[in-house]
Amino acid sequence: MSIVSGAARAFGAALALTSDITIATPAASFGLPEMSRGVVPSFAIALLRTRHTSGLVRQLALTTHPIGAEDAVQHGLANVLVPDTEQAERHAHGLLSLWSQVGAAAVRSTTQTLADVDAAPDHDALRQIAVDGVEEQLRRFGEGQTDQNYLNVDGTADLPDM
Repeated sequence: MSIVSGAARAFGAALALTSDITIATPAASFGLPEMSRGVVPSFAIALLRTRHTSGLVRQLALTTHPIGAEDAVQHGLANVLVPDTEQAERHAHGLLSLWSQVGAAAVRSTTQTLADVDAAPDHDALRQIAVDGVEEQLRRFGEGQTDQNYLNVDGTADLPDM
């Protein structure tokens, strides 16, 4: 998870934009200025391409112009825009609280599933990931390792305040 409340450039931008969750304030901006000095940001390009479209990575690398917080959220580079650093920290603490409640194994499995989905070559592979996940949940439910009590009557998850 990353919180950005200022200029994130070069490797800092790549690190923030490939975090599982990126929380930005209005002061945040993200850019790859290396090419303006004749340097190819190859590591940042490769890292960013694991999470973002070729078009967005090309825009950052080839134009060298930073992207603001609102645009970063709109294009899926950052996950949430909050008014200030205090709210960003509150949001992050809420997520950390949730993750500590569910445990490291659940967080690890979820992030692995997200990585598998990102790497899936086609719809058949995506379908298999879904089927495997449902089978695992049914197995765990049958063994009494989980229940469905995490859903509220209206179908929303019971999450800590963020």
